[in-house]
Amino acid sequence: MSTDGSTRPRRTLALLAALSVTLLLSLCAPGGASARPPSMGDPVPSPPQLDVVPGSFEREPLLVPDPQGGPPWTLGTFLYSDAEFSAEGVCTVVGRFWHGKVGRLDVHNVFHPYEPGAGANGCSGSAPGQERGPLWGAAYRNALEPDAPCYPFPDPPDYPGVPPACDQADLRSFQLGIWGTGLLSAQALVDGGWRPVPTTHRGGYLFMLPGTADGQLETRMKFRFANCGPFARPELARLWGATVDGCVITFEFSTGEI
Repeated sequence: MSTDGSTRPRRTLALLAALSVTLLLSLCAPGGASARPPSMGDPVPSPPQLDVVPGSFEREPLLVPDPQGGPPWTLGTFLYSDAEFSAEGVCTVVGRFWHGKVGRLDVHNVFHPYEPGAGANGCSGSAPGQERGPLWGAAYRNALEPDAPCYPFPDPPDYPGVPPACDQADLRSFQLGIWGTGLLSAQALVDGGWRPVPTTHRGGYLFMLPGTADGQLETRMKFRFANCGPFARPELARLWGATVDGCVITFEFSTGEI
């Protein structure tokens, strides 16, 4: 996850590593969605290492259908604080949206809402301002947690407790970000054509592909952003070696990045 150059304390870096590992072995759509609506289950508890600012969760008005059906995916953010290091930051959350809550589905088609701080897939060490960004990244989740876990990369390491590799049908590949109010539109190059990507008033976007195009996790994806006006963030283009034509930014990312 990239930020605008802010310094992260050591504890924040350790937190990010822990969250990334947790998410790589985390929950998603059940393999083979049921036609019946999900039932409501127990909530997913907040991780103890996060000091979540109460009432800070905000959901972006984005709903992305899942290829296997069921509740759509959405994107949100919450704030955290660390009094020990006088640090503040913002974390992103990706999950299913069901009955007004963000959470996950398990393999039994039971929805588990996130408690505050649960489901974080990346955090920045920058102090939160009026715009919760820029935040950017890609995330993977497998579809069979927690009852039948699988490892979301090819060739799982030979360590005790590491589950077998996931089937590609059970993976979701996300590109997500919050670029601020200067982001007017976004497009993704898919199968040789530019596909519109929904955005929000503060530049949030969430794009999903089922699995990966080549069975690996290093597929290259191309995006094109209209990043214009008085709130444009042209400095973001330099973070990923993007090309700039006027206020149109074109960049590629690897689906192996987080």
